[in-house]
Amino acid sequence: ETFSTSVLDGREDRDQDSPSWFNQAEIDTIQLLVTQLLQEFRHLLAGGDVGIITPYRKQAKKLIDWRRHAPDTMGVGDVKIGTVENFQGQERDAIFVSTVRSRQASEVHFVCV
Repeated sequence: ETFSTSVLDGREDRDQDSPSWFNQAEIDTIQLLVTQLLQEFRHLLAGGDVGIITPYRKQAKKLIDWRRHAPDTMGVGDVKIGTVENFQGQERDAIFVSTVRSRQASEVHFVCV
């Protein structure tokens, strides 16, 4: 089953020392959704069954930092997080796609899903 969620108040951003994008509101939403998924379906899914894919290295790094510091009561530490290249040839039972980019409707987007 597929479902989609939008982060309406999200904003793409960059650190001064990096050309890569991240979206903190989207990171917060994904953290909540992954935690809820692992809690609700704890008898069906383990952390290793869940993946988070993003086209931006900075978004992946920030999600990996969250995973590293999150309490691992539900298997969050085993969630696979990476860019598209990191997932080639792999499968997961549940995948979150974090597109990061968030602009006004009249502006051009460069990430398509």
